[in-house]
Amino acid sequence: MRMLSIYGHKWSSHLGVADDGTGALTDAAKTWQKGLAGITVEQIKHGFDVLIFKNHDWPPSLPEFRELCLSKSVDNAPTLDYVVLNLVMVSTRKGSVATRYRHPLALAVSMHDGVDMFALRTAKLVDAKRMIKPAYEHCLKNGWNGWSDGDLKEVDSEQKSLGHDKPRDKAIGVSAFRDIRAAL
Repeated sequence: MRMLSIYGHKWSSHLGVADDGTGALTDAAKTWQKGLAGITVEQIKHGFDVLIFKNHDWPPSLPEFRELCLSKSVDNAPTLDYVVLNLVMVSTRKGSVATRYRHPLALAVSMHDGVDMFALRTAKLVDAKRMIKPAYEHCLKNGWNGWSDGDLKEVDSEQKSLGHDKPRDKAIGVSAFRDIRAAL
């Protein structure tokens, strides 16, 4: 039933319907039932997520869907909302590329052709989602690179000059607040 809701007429013309009208499964449905035996509900949900995230245009065959269910391809893909919110906030964060972008997919989307980061930061949220969605879907479909060592280790010189790369001493902070309170 879920394949029909995703693919509509493409699914029904490809494999027909799941029951024969009397409630009995069709031969195609029985074949899929046997072919998916041993796969957990979570794995099947993952298979549907991959179909949606990877933007498959045509319904998969049974072996293709089984492979998608068992894949790990989008386990670490953040949602469109997460990516948009991270990109909107990226200019306010300091530190390494990994610290500013929070996920390598967000960095890949930001570097995609046609993404205007200024327009994104100044847009309404609904418009920002519309602007980012094509790049996001392209990256989901074609993949993205993970963090490089430089992305993880890079620290802005501004942060170093402010002393933010050094651990903070809680006792010094508490003492400063005590002094301010006493002065007031």
